[in-house]
Amino acid sequence: MKKNKLSLLSSIFLLVGGMIGSAIFSLSGITIEKAGPSAIISWIIAAFVMFSYALICSELAVRFPKSGGVFVFPSKALGKNEKEGEFFGFISTFGYINSNCIAIAFSAIYIGTYLSVAFPSFSNMQIPIAIVAILFILLMNYIKITSNGKINAIMVIFLIIILVTIIYISFSSNEWNINLLKPFFTQGTNGSFGFMSAVPTAMIGYGAVVAICFMVEEIESPRKNIIKSIAISLIIVALLYALVIFSVVGLMDANTLKIKHYTYIPLYGVAFEIFKNNTFLPKIISIAAILALLTTMSITMLLGSRALKAIADAKIFPNILSKESKNNTPIFASIVLSIVAIILSLFPNFVSYIVSFAVLFETITITLNIFSLIKSRKKIDKGEIVLSEKDFRLPFGLFFPIIVLIILILCYIPDIISGGWKVFIFSAIWYTIAIIIFKFRKKNENFNIIIEGLVIHGRGKGKTVGMPTANIKYDIKDKLPKEGVYATEIYIDDEKFFGATNVGLRPSVDKDEDITIETNIINFDRDIYDKKIKIKFLELIRDVTKFNSIEEVKKQVDKDKEYILSKYMKE
Repeated sequence: MKKNKLSLLSSIFLLVGGMIGSAIFSLSGITIEKAGPSAIISWIIAAFVMFSYALICSELAVRFPKSGGVFVFPSKALGKNEKEGEFFGFISTFGYINSNCIAIAFSAIYIGTYLSVAFPSFSNMQIPIAIVAILFILLMNYIKITSNGKINAIMVIFLIIILVTIIYISFSSNEWNINLLKPFFTQGTNGSFGFMSAVPTAMIGYGAVVAICFMVEEIESPRKNIIKSIAISLIIVALLYALVIFSVVGLMDANTLKIKHYTYIPLYGVAFEIFKNNTFLPKIISIAAILALLTTMSITMLLGSRALKAIADAKIFPNILSKESKNNTPIFASIVLSIVAIILSLFPNFVSYIVSFAVLFETITITLNIFSLIKSRKKIDKGEIVLSEKDFRLPFGLFFPIIVLIILILCYIPDIISGGWKVFIFSAIWYTIAIIIFKFRKKNENFNIIIEGLVIHGRGKGKTVGMPTANIKYDIKDKLPKEGVYATEIYIDDEKFFGATNVGLRPSVDKDEDITIETNIINFDRDIYDKKIKIKFLELIRDVTKFNSIEEVKKQVDKDKEYILSKYMKE
């Protein structure tokens, strides 16, 4: 068990730092160019959508409390069993990881941009600076999560102080003019409905609000702290967004922002053009931007590496990506993300394209997680998933999931009409590659692992409750499948049987820390102690689950047997 976990305060700082970053210093300008002053509405809509989505992820995180939620949620909820669900989890995570690499590269590129415009000595060094920034974040991701959280908190505190100072200077000056907000809806390049087309971009800015749902194992008291940290951090960030964008559109109209090429550095543009006599303000903004971008990169690296590890844990990607350092960091996964981000940062001129890819990937991931919630609730109603009384459940039924889906569809209609099809075509190619990888890995995955060993005496608890199991003494050098419950063929004296075999700990029964292999042989009642037994693993049925009572265990075992009977014993 991991001892280093984030407190409520650390979680809030982590989320605030992740959300402020590239959004407030770069993405805000993109939304203003598209929507003009009505970008304020875009960010309000995006805040509502992402808060609803965060509640959805909170329910899933409590129900499936394992880090790498972007993979875990669809894997456990979609499909008839976890093996089928892994396909949806992989599709969700494949795009999500790429989206994270894009976000890291995007942020790194604009660290170089802000440094070069504020400090001329850094001119023409955008790419080297981006690479150094990525390597710095890789180093941060290597240290303990608690230490990372403290460093992040310090950066966020300085960042908020600077932002409040910038907002005060803007509104207290004589330059701020409310007439620049007119016309409110038609200033942007996307016309009257530009505020809708800007929502997906704004959603990227709030994307980190679900971070702790995707790394739930590293959060203290997740049932209490997840919702609290999400609500508090989102209120803080949404307020800062609104004030910053309101101050920008009252100082520089959308057309000027575009003509002067300040779309990706709006705050700096305002400082340089409007407050020309204030020589220190552009430098303050640049420092704030660097802090913000670094905090975004930090949390994005944390999330991306955990998601990549989850895929490796499922044996879809190489096992080395699941290995952790002594600080519980998936270091090899982090290195891979860093390499991809560095490659992307070598092409800063294509930043608008890579942002479009990130938007679409994020939207597909959100959609799959929404369906995961809907499907998991259906499984609860059918009794396939046991819901604890302490588990969080989103109020108003399916209202929030459906509203989020509707808004996503409406927001993407403008992109389709305006030529966004190119992004969709390239994304379709990308996901086709994902499907090929998944099919190849699963085809070549040695699911038909065979283990031989002697049946030994266990603690006898299964027999006392009417669920006798055969405990297998195996060679520690044997290749084992990942932890879970499997449909298996069992061979005893060359006679074949079928059963449900558990690989891993038995969280509902005892606190053993050694990996155990125990199988419940269907329609079998013989004394086979000290007999040699052979087990062939056919299919992962589900993950190892902690139940609250023996009755719940019995109910699940009966369902496992029913599934094996219907699929294998009737063939």
